[in-house]
Amino acid sequence: MGLRQNTNDGLHKVRQPIVPIVAIMFVISALLLGIAIYAGKSMNAAALEGQRSQIDNAISARLVRALHELRSVAWWDDAVVNAADAVKNREWLETEFGVYIIESYHHERVAMLDENDRPVFAFNAEGPMDPAEAIASIDDLGILVREARGGLKENRVRRDANFRQPDGPQGQYGDWNMGRWSAALTLDDNKPALVSVMTITPSIDTNLLPKTPRLMVSVIPIDSAFITDVGQVAMMPDLSVAGKNDKRTGSYALKADDGQPIAELRWVARQPGTVLLNTVVPVIVATLLIAAGVMGVLLFRLSRSTHQLAEQEAEARYLADHDPMTGLPNRRRFQAVLAERDAEEGDGHLPVVACIDLDRFKDINDTLGHHAGDQLIREVSARLSSLLREDDLLMRPGGDELAILREARDRADAEMIGAIVTACFSAPFNVTGQQIETSASVGLAIAEPGQSAQDLLRKADIALYVAKARGRACCVIFEDEMGQRVEDRRALELDLRHALNEDGLTLAYQPIVDAVTGRITGVEALARWHEPVRGNIPPDIFIGIAEEAGLMGDLGRFVMDRAIADSRLWPNLDTAINVSPAQFRSVTMAAELAEATRRYGVDPSRITLEITESVLLANDERTLNALKLLKQQGFRVALDDFGTGYSSLSYLRDFPFDKLKIDRSFVSGVTASGQSLSIIESVVSLGRGLGLEIVAEGVETEAEMLVMQKAGCTHLQGYLFSRPTRLSEIEVLAAALGSRETPEAPARHPKAWQTSAVMTTPPESQRERSRRPSRYPKS
Repeated sequence: MGLRQNTNDGLHKVRQPIVPIVAIMFVISALLLGIAIYAGKSMNAAALEGQRSQIDNAISARLVRALHELRSVAWWDDAVVNAADAVKNREWLETEFGVYIIESYHHERVAMLDENDRPVFAFNAEGPMDPAEAIASIDDLGILVREARGGLKENRVRRDANFRQPDGPQGQYGDWNMGRWSAALTLDDNKPALVSVMTITPSIDTNLLPKTPRLMVSVIPIDSAFITDVGQVAMMPDLSVAGKNDKRTGSYALKADDGQPIAELRWVARQPGTVLLNTVVPVIVATLLIAAGVMGVLLFRLSRSTHQLAEQEAEARYLADHDPMTGLPNRRRFQAVLAERDAEEGDGHLPVVACIDLDRFKDINDTLGHHAGDQLIREVSARLSSLLREDDLLMRPGGDELAILREARDRADAEMIGAIVTACFSAPFNVTGQQIETSASVGLAIAEPGQSAQDLLRKADIALYVAKARGRACCVIFEDEMGQRVEDRRALELDLRHALNEDGLTLAYQPIVDAVTGRITGVEALARWHEPVRGNIPPDIFIGIAEEAGLMGDLGRFVMDRAIADSRLWPNLDTAINVSPAQFRSVTMAAELAEATRRYGVDPSRITLEITESVLLANDERTLNALKLLKQQGFRVALDDFGTGYSSLSYLRDFPFDKLKIDRSFVSGVTASGQSLSIIESVVSLGRGLGLEIVAEGVETEAEMLVMQKAGCTHLQGYLFSRPTRLSEIEVLAAALGSRETPEAPARHPKAWQTSAVMTTPPESQRERSRRPSRYPKS
C-alpha cells in the first residue's frame, strides 16, 4: 500500500499545474457551446413565430378574398331588385347568386336572409336547399349578422381590415352606410369553416337601397383544399391538418374568432438555428477533443516516468495476495494470515475456517458462459462480505470456491457461519439480466490445541467434500472419521476423471422389443465402468460422483459419441441415449449431436434422446426451442421415467415428444396393485391418443409382460428379455428375437421368452431391483 500511495502522490503533484488549464479550457468550450445552442434555439423560435405569422396572414388574405368574391354579386343594383322577392325571382337568384358563387369561387353554399334575418333562399352544389337547414349548423351566425347590420364589435378578432368598399359614390341612407360586412372563422356542424355575411346593396342607384337591406351568407369549409391554398400563399406546401402522432416540428393553433381552437395545423418548420448548430457545434467539439488530446498526451508524458515503475511494483504486490476478479485475498494471503494467527497464543479466541463451494457451478458456466460464472462469483463475494463481521476474512482460493477465517468466541459463534452462508443464498442473484437461484456447500473446521493452520484448512476442505456428497446446500463440521472416507471418494473421483480422459468407460446396451411381435426395435445405451484395481464400479456410485464433481457433461458427451458410433453396427435398430439435465442445458449439445451423426454417417432419426421431467421443470421458451431444434435436425425425443416426477400433463401438450416411457416402479407393482394398472392404462390411453409410442420399462416377469401388452404398450424393456449386454452380443440378440425389418421372422409365443438364448442370467429379484437408482445415465 505504501508504494501505491507514493505513486498516487507523485501523480497528484504532476497533475497540479495541468488540471486548472484543462478545467479552464473545458469551461470556455462549455460556454461557447452553450452560447451556440442558445443562439440556435432563439433563431429557431423566431423563425417558427415568423412562419406562424405567415400562416395567419395567409388565412386573413383568404378571408378578404372570400369577401371580395361575395361582394361581386351582393353589391349590385340588379341584386337589390331581385332579392326583394325571393319567391318570384328564385330562378334569377339561383343563377346569379347560387351557381355563380359556388362554381366560380367554390364556396360550399350561400343563403339569403330577409329584413328580419329569416332565411328565404339557399343554394349549394347540388342545387336549391332548405334555407333554414342551410344556416342552422353555423356557430356564431347571429353575432356575424348583428355585426353586418349594426357595425363591428371591438371584442371580435378582425381579419378583414384590408377589405374596402369599391371606389365610387358612397351614398348614405340615414345613418346607414351603403355596404356592410362581417366574416369570421367559426364552426359549421362542428367542423371549421369560414363564414361571410354581407348586405345586399346597390352599386350605382342609391335610391334602390331599402331601409333594412337583405343579407347574403356564404360558407367555405376549412378542409384540405382550403389548408393547401393557405399553405401555397404562406409558402408552406406541406401545411396540413395535424394527424395522429404527427411529428412535424411546426404547429399552428387555428382558432375561431372567439378564441376557441378549431384545428391544429402542422408543417416541417424551417430551422435556421439547427443549421447553425450543425455547423458550429462540430467545430467546438473538435476543438475541445483536440485540446483534450493534447493535454492528455502532455499529462501522459509527464507522469509516465514517475508512475510506471512504482505502479508495476504495487500491482505485482497486490496481485500476489489478491484475486484479480473479486479483489478478495487469495490462497497465498489466506495462508499467510492463518500462519500469523497460528503464531499467536492465548488470545482467548477459537480460529475457524469455512470452505464454501458453489453448487453446480459448472452447469452455469456450460449454459450461460464463463462470463456469467465470473459475474456470479463477484455477486456472491459482495453479498457474503456484507453479511460477515469486520474482523472476518473472506478469500477466494480459485474457481468457484470461497473461504472464511473467523476468530470465534465459542463453538456457537463458529457454527453461525453456516447460517450466514444460507442467508447469502436465500435470494437469487442477478446475472447477465437473469435471476439465478443457487446454493452452496460449506465445510467447517474448528481449531484444536496445537493444530497447524495448514491442517485446519485441510480439515475444512474434507468437511466441504462431505457436504457435497450429502447432497449439497448444507454445512458440515469436520469430524475425525471423515478423513478416510473422503480420501477414498476423492481417489475414486480422480480415477473417474482419468477414465473419462483415457477411454476407460464402456457402454452396455439393453434391447427394446415390440410388444406385439417380440422383435427387437432398438437398444438403450447405458454407461459402465470397470476400474482395473477396484473392479466393476456400480453406476449409482460413479454417476453420483460425476454429478458432484461436475463431470456429467463429459460423461454425457462420451455416451453420446460412443452410442452413435456403435449404432452403425445395427442399421435396423434405433439407439436410445439418456441426456442429463446438465448436458441438455448446454448450448452446444444440439451441434455436438448433429456433428456426431454426420461424422459417423448415422441417420438422426435412428437416435432417440431420453430426457426426464427434471429437464422440463423450467417449462420455458429456451427448453421448448431446444427440443424443437433437435426435432428439426431429425432426432427423436422420449420422456423417460414418466410418473416419478411432477408428471404435468402440460409436458405432453407443450413439448414435441415421440415416445413416453413408463417408469419401472409402476410396472413392478402392476400385478399386485390395481391402482398401478389404472395409472398405466390411463397413461397408455393418453399417449396413444397423442400419437406417441409407449415403452414399459423394468418388465421382469411374464405376468408383467402380459399386463403391459393388454394395457396397450407398444414396446417393452426389461430383464425378462435381456440384461444390459455387451456390444458384440447385440447382433446375436437381434438374430434370436428378430428385428423390426425382418418380417419373415414369425412372432414368438410369450413362452418363448423363457427358453430364448437371450436369458443368459436370471431376472433380478424384486429386492435387488428396488435398489437400482434412477439417476442419469440410467444403469
